[in-house]
Amino acid sequence: MQHFFLRFRITVWLLFIPLFISPVLPPATAAEGPVIFKWAFRIETSEGMKTLDLSSRPHLNTGDVIQIFIEPVKNAHVYLYLLDPDMNLQLIYPSENVMSGAPHPAPDEYTIPEPPNRFQLTPPSGTEKFYLLASHSRMTDLESVTQNYLKDIDNDDAKSRVIQTIKQKIRNASRFSKSAEKGVPITGTLRTRGQDTLSNVTEVIAEDFYGKVIRMPHAD
Repeated sequence: MQHFFLRFRITVWLLFIPLFISPVLPPATAAEGPVIFKWAFRIETSEGMKTLDLSSRPHLNTGDVIQIFIEPVKNAHVYLYLLDPDMNLQLIYPSENVMSGAPHPAPDEYTIPEPPNRFQLTPPSGTEKFYLLASHSRMTDLESVTQNYLKDIDNDDAKSRVIQTIKQKIRNASRFSKSAEKGVPITGTLRTRGQDTLSNVTEVIAEDFYGKVIRMPHAD
């Protein structure tokens, strides 16, 4: 099994761009109904990949191997970023070309990275912060500052603008948009392929916007 380190996530992501640009939807105009999508983090165990319980803050170790599951279901433009213990910011989902105006991925089940590849937690110890956002329409302001940052990832000002935009959207989501989360069984391809030994992922139903910070401390 080939493992990829978290600090090299962007490199891994580029290898699998075709997974996220086919099939695709045209840019969203007016969406009707709530934002609906599903997500999960999986961790490798002796029994295979299992859904990570995030009902409380997990405690992981350097060397642990994870995968990410995202399924846009309806009216969902989903974004996932990582801020690692070294303060490196990475776009995990969708692919970088979406930040340049390509269509968002169509409703489907996406595993990041594509099996049999995995992400592996690497030193230093600390807290991995994942920022998960979703909205009816494209977050063009977030995409714009992200695109500028990806052109020069060593530019601290560009990185700060992305982080501040993310945090503001998460604050707005908590104040102005109602949402509900629940565990639901996995249906479709992932379960039949035997990639998950637990049956639940998190389903989100939100009025307009959704924002969440997922913190994953890990020790050496």
